[in-house]
Amino acid sequence: MKRNKNLHPLSWEHHHTLTSVVLTRRHIKNCAPRARLVQIAREFAAFHREALLPHFRHEEEWLLPRYLRHASAGDAAVTRLLREHVTLHRLVYDLTLAERNSADLVAPLTALTDALEAHVRFEEREMFPMIEAVLTADELSSLGEELLRSVSDAVVIPGGDGCRVKAASENAPLPDSL
Repeated sequence: MKRNKNLHPLSWEHHHTLTSVVLTRRHIKNCAPRARLVQIAREFAAFHREALLPHFRHEEEWLLPRYLRHASAGDAAVTRLLREHVTLHRLVYDLTLAERNSADLVAPLTALTDALEAHVRFEEREMFPMIEAVLTADELSSLGEELLRSVSDAVVIPGGDGCRVKAASENAPLPDSL
């Protein structure tokens, strides 16, 4: 899908999130030892802190206010996005508690990766097209400038065996599909 270039920083973060989902699911499918799952749980805690929290903040503070100038405050897509953000915070918290309590990690990792994938797909396939359809060129441009100024340093991808990725630059092409 063709994405407005001003949303590329968010879409690249979505790509990194989906990469972590695929890698984590591979570890679960291959019955990774508990020590590896503990490492992945800790990587998700860091990923939440370093990547997801800033990403959510940018959507909530910069993207949604622009969109809500054109949509109603009770917009179902906005309500869903915000509800899912809170659910994802809870799922990371649940995973952290499970790791601390030496509990099973497969169930909370599965719940988190399922929710992350569904959330990213919703934003990319439903929310972003609605936003692109109503935001003016000036609104999209100012959003893009804010997002590019806030591009984070490299973050560890959960399940990626220490792989670190950096958010894309202004001209980096997006993957073919998200």
